[in-house]
Amino acid sequence: MFHRAWAGPGGQARQPGQGTSGTICSQSAVIPHQGRGYGFAADRLALQQSGVLMTANGTGMLVGSIASGAVTRLARGRLGVMVMTLDAIAGLAFAELSAVRSMLAGCALLVLVGMFAGTVQIAIITWLQRRVPQAMMGRTMSFVMFTFMGFAPLAAAAAGALLKVISLSALFVGAGLSLTILAMFCLTRRSLRAIQLQTATA
Repeated sequence: MFHRAWAGPGGQARQPGQGTSGTICSQSAVIPHQGRGYGFAADRLALQQSGVLMTANGTGMLVGSIASGAVTRLARGRLGVMVMTLDAIAGLAFAELSAVRSMLAGCALLVLVGMFAGTVQIAIITWLQRRVPQAMMGRTMSFVMFTFMGFAPLAAAAAGALLKVISLSALFVGAGLSLTILAMFCLTRRSLRAIQLQTATA
């Protein structure tokens, strides 16, 4: 079942940003058309499964956003260590998606990745808002929102271009391991590990 959710209508691998499945696509799952009726049903099933996966990811982000404060307190305010650790684990979970063939397993991984993403995003925004003076808050948050919203389509376009030369599994593994390696490298930097929640100055 999970194979179909990676493929777009007609069984073709969907590039990131194309159609409703966005970043959920696969070249290994080709749905054969045996008549127009079967093809339509298969395409519709693939889109429904893609929706389930994206809903799982969104649910994880919601849960992570709600739990972010509690997780930060458990980390005793060591924001740098918490963010890098969660990013490292999320990268491994994302890489594992390349080997998933079960809808349930795929949803579980996407919920996990979403939880980590939601926790990290809220923690970072909280850290910025406590650190930045009120007079600079509007411009700072505008820049933060621009990075969140502006780079997403650029990253999707870059991923789509890479899918022309590498397999989707390789893209998942490469992206996930790159995030993990970068997070582990950041953990070796004392200045990043020392980041704590601070109170904004006047």
